[in-house]
Amino acid sequence: MCIIVGWEEDCSKAVPPIEGVQPCYRVIAGDQSIRYVAQAHLKPVTTPFRIPSLEEDISTDFTHFDGYTYVLNEMKKIEYPDEEKVVESYKGILVKANVGDAYG
Repeated sequence: MCIIVGWEEDCSKAVPPIEGVQPCYRVIAGDQSIRYVAQAHLKPVTTPFRIPSLEEDISTDFTHFDGYTYVLNEMKKIEYPDEEKVVESYKGILVKANVGDAYG
């Protein structure tokens, strides 16, 4: 389990370097370590949940958990101006997946 706290379109800056052309995510892992992870190694959750043990660590980047995702603070919104569109798309996917599970 982890929380994505940043991302780049290119993994070439990661240490150690990540091969291939794919997005690279800066995450805080369950053990509170910061890591760079290639998109291919992340698995999206189908049921969102808070991770209270990491909330102090992410408090400089996020304001709160809204039931689906951690909400970016104003500085992060400037850094990632398209993130709200991505989050809304993700929420739509989760709602469809969970409705499908309920009526499966």
